[in-house]
Amino acid sequence: MGLPERMKFGIFLGPFHRVGENPTLAIDRDLELVQWLDQLGFDEAWIGEHHSAGWETISSPELFMAVAADRTRHIKLGSGVISLPYHHPFMVANRMVQLDHMTHGRVMLGVGPGALPGDAYMLGIDPTTQREKMDESLGIILRLFTEDQPITYHSDWFELNEALLQLRPYQKPYMPITVASVQSPAGVALAGKYGASVLTITVPRDPSAGPSNLKSLWDIAEESAAEHNQTVNRHDWRLCIPVHIAETRQQALDEVRLGAGQYLREYTEGTNGRKAVFDGPLEKVVDHMADNGSWIIGTPDDCIEGINRLAEQSGGFGGFLVQTIDWAPREKMLHSFELLARYVMPKFQGTILSTTASNQWATDRQELLVSGRVRAIDRAHEITGIDKKNIKVNITFLGGGFGRKSFNDWIDEGLYISQKIKKPTKLIWLREDDTKHGFYRPSSLHHMVGSIQDKKINLWKHKVISPDTFGQLVYQYGASLPGIAKGLMKLGIIKGKMSEIITEGAKNINYNFPNMLIEMKPFETDVPLGFWRSVYDSQNSFANECFIDEPVSYTHLTLPTNREV
Repeated sequence: MGLPERMKFGIFLGPFHRVGENPTLAIDRDLELVQWLDQLGFDEAWIGEHHSAGWETISSPELFMAVAADRTRHIKLGSGVISLPYHHPFMVANRMVQLDHMTHGRVMLGVGPGALPGDAYMLGIDPTTQREKMDESLGIILRLFTEDQPITYHSDWFELNEALLQLRPYQKPYMPITVASVQSPAGVALAGKYGASVLTITVPRDPSAGPSNLKSLWDIAEESAAEHNQTVNRHDWRLCIPVHIAETRQQALDEVRLGAGQYLREYTEGTNGRKAVFDGPLEKVVDHMADNGSWIIGTPDDCIEGINRLAEQSGGFGGFLVQTIDWAPREKMLHSFELLARYVMPKFQGTILSTTASNQWATDRQELLVSGRVRAIDRAHEITGIDKKNIKVNITFLGGGFGRKSFNDWIDEGLYISQKIKKPTKLIWLREDDTKHGFYRPSSLHHMVGSIQDKKINLWKHKVISPDTFGQLVYQYGASLPGIAKGLMKLGIIKGKMSEIITEGAKNINYNFPNMLIEMKPFETDVPLGFWRSVYDSQNSFANECFIDEPVSYTHLTLPTNREV
């Protein structure tokens, strides 16, 4: 479906706040939301520009981004969008480059022609010229970003006289540039013309006109890019849709039921005067929009399904943005984004592949891995006669022990004592007890020979004489350690091969000698041996370094290692 290995996730913050609420508090809440998203690991936040109608009260994305950048650490901030016909392009370029430096490269420039009719009316801009003006302005901005010679340019709505930016963009060659696309193909065509990325609102500004043909829109972008000798990347394409998720679908629907109806009726139909897309009761608006796929309302799995559906409809994209609507209680909105970060984003960013694989590995080896618990229950049953189903073993998930926890002799002792005194028992071995009765690391004898030629060691011989820990455990104590013996046999370790472990740390030495001979000689001992971390590696490595210190100190040898030959 043309999805990247790591999809970008973010928000498209108009914002949408109902008329009548405290506008100062609304802006504060928007800043807090961006901070929350930064903590959750979202990739980006796009901030809108609007000047009328009372719902979208951020008039300067640059000011908002500057404050948000100071309160966040990682999230990238984009203008979503700056309406280019409203501004002199020289000022847009200067402000964005300054932000680029102030944020050390965390800003993105999103542009559009202007969304609200009221904005253009108050500014005295002919709506029929807005897209033409955006095209002209974007071309000049890109020239200012890339050219190092003064630019003189005369338009019917702005002029440049030997214009040159004082600061060059912090990001090279310049910050990411995105063109907004809603319903008209003009936006994607312009993106292709300048090799910019595309940000598509998947629910058209006029929903009554029906859904956008996403595949056709991208085809237009590619055709325009080819016509102007540019390239566009599908993985830079962002799709935006309203989203709210909860633990259950019904819960998600109920949490936004009132707010969703108010948004559609009061803003889309009331303020903007657009044709109603649903003529049923207000409380059923959210059900209608969710059922027809215009909004994603439901569980994290519903959201995953919705993203995959968009991938099929579009042919693939690289960024998923939540069109943020203030339609649910605050804590529910924040929780929705948390669920998205915990359960949806990992599916499209490859972050749970290793944990899933690790879990499957443990599940597949369950019998082997829980053998210690099984042995403990079996042994407790043998000693006490208590039915196995009435015996509970509490596993302590702690480190250390260095292999000593593989043995259950302490179970025998603790149970025998408990039986005698008829009380619960806590068994603690003293150091003296462990010294007399514990299992030990094998002792070893090392015979080493080396020769020197031209101040280099050209011969290395190491013979290790040591007890075979694994062989001795399995074949001498196998009756009391059936789980370990069975597990080792399952792994294909047999008696003839177990002894080879004695050479660990000797045969894989970190020096590159031209002539090497590693030998081993196992022998059995009456000393009880057990599993220890790095059983042979540590003692063989110690012998290696002790032996090599002598010729090196006397002859100032150069040691050829595997890292530096």
